[in-house]
Amino acid sequence: MLSKNGIPFCGGSLIGQMWIITAAHCLHPPYDPDNPNLSNFQHINITSFKVILGDMVIVSGWGKQFLHSIPETLMEIEIPIVDHDKCKHVYSQLGRQVTDDMICAGLKQGGSDACQGDSGGPMVALDNKKNRWFLVGTVSWGDGCGEDNRYGVYSDVRKSLEWIHNVTKVKNF
Repeated sequence: MLSKNGIPFCGGSLIGQMWIITAAHCLHPPYDPDNPNLSNFQHINITSFKVILGDMVIVSGWGKQFLHSIPETLMEIEIPIVDHDKCKHVYSQLGRQVTDDMICAGLKQGGSDACQGDSGGPMVALDNKKNRWFLVGTVSWGDGCGEDNRYGVYSDVRKSLEWIHNVTKVKNF
């Protein structure tokens, strides 16, 4: 999503013909939409597929690179899912709460992470049994970008499947 000045501020994932999943803080409040032309994009499947410790996921976005410049091309990183309890511990020391509807991913040594402007963007995983990519999370928050021992925190799409279906009537999982 772009601001009125053309600056990227959030991402999203097209899950149906007219539905985009993004982070709540990207749109509310205030929200001043220009009707986007969604016909140029393919939707991603949502799923009850659960990612587990060590699974590799891909996160993409137009956000800043290490808190500096906005990229000219869509960026993507491949990072592992990290232990939920370890992530909770890291952020509890900073006074932040990681809840059960969140997924943590990243590298202990840092270097690869979502950043400002990536919020709401997709975290996708390959289901090898179905040989298909699925949306498993959305970029939510973190502490800095690519910092040592600071993992990215993502909303777990599985935890919202019923709500997503009730609101959108999309059921592509």
